Amino acid sequence: MSSDELGGRIKNGIGKVEAEAGEVMGDPGLRLRGEARQFEGSAQEAIGAAKVRIEQTARKAKAVVAGAAGQATDTYETLRKQALEIHDTV
Repeated sequence: MSSDELGGRIKNGIGKVEAEAGEVMGDPGLRLRGEARQFEGSAQEAIGAAKVRIEQTARKAKAVVAGAAGQATDTYETLRKQALEIHDTV
């Protein structure tokens, strides 16, 4: 879990407490601040999760590209050897 996700969950929890306290005490301002904090926390948590997924995807893509580069190098070497053999034969 990233720090953004954790921070978002904490804000969301605090917002729930504020919203409930505002409801119980009849304070619409506190309730609305709590709801706004919940929304902010949920957004921050989603951003954190997205960052983690993007980082994972980037690592996987890098590994795939590295593998493809290795295969291309191997294929080039094989073709080069075959071309040299054909050249020597001719």
